[in-house]
Amino acid sequence: MDGKLLLSDYEICCYGTFTDMSKGQLEWMVELCGATVIKEPCLFTYSPDCRPVVIVQPDSGGKEIDYEALQRQYNASVVTREWILDSVACYSCHSLDSYLVEPLH
Repeated sequence: MDGKLLLSDYEICCYGTFTDMSKGQLEWMVELCGATVIKEPCLFTYSPDCRPVVIVQPDSGGKEIDYEALQRQYNASVVTREWILDSVACYSCHSLDSYLVEPLH
């Protein structure tokens, strides 16, 4: 082990509404795993050694979000909350590709 935390290469923004777990709890979990928590997507630093990720929960019943626009505007991967939950459960970073939110049409 090189002592690096699971998500230390990520800047993560929890965006929109979440059920079963508050945004604060999600951010706390992300932070414990070494990621930098970003409060709004416009605050990503785009540092070369950090990957910007927006975490959303599409079925949370909040207002509809145009995920494709979010991804384009902030040049960040937009993934479902399951990515973070699965990664933490196994303490192994899952591929973001399997968790990308399908663009709204």
